Amino acid sequence: MAGEKDAKSGRLKIDDHWNVINIIALSQNNPLKAITDFVANSMDDGAGISDFHCVATHIGDSVKREFKREGEQGLQGEFGLGLLSFWTLGDTCTLTSAGAAGVARSMKLVTTPAARRGLPGYTYRKAPG
Repeated sequence: MAGEKDAKSGRLKIDDHWNVINIIALSQNNPLKAITDFVANSMDDGAGISDFHCVATHIGDSVKREFKREGEQGLQGEFGLGLLSFWTLGDTCTLTSAGAAGVARSMKLVTTPAARRGLPGYTYRKAPG
């Protein structure tokens, strides 16, 4: 066939990661979904969040995919997209969790309406008390 010699293939790449996160977050536009995600996650009997840095830097990446592949049952969520749905409820979200070591830590996500609902940033620290 004509042109097959000139054909190129490869992997798709994301040019502007923040733009993609912004688009995904804006697609999470149902406040009831955000509330459902937060309540479901708070009732989860898992080990809690032991690594907020990993959560904040792996949106869209599945840390649970391998667990599911190995047959683990009852895992909620997979790609961290529900976390972005807080934008439907307000401009600040603070998550607090006691990780495996029993030390409570918090992660605060802040977005500003003037910046199209967000700037790429997060803060996490040991929780007060």
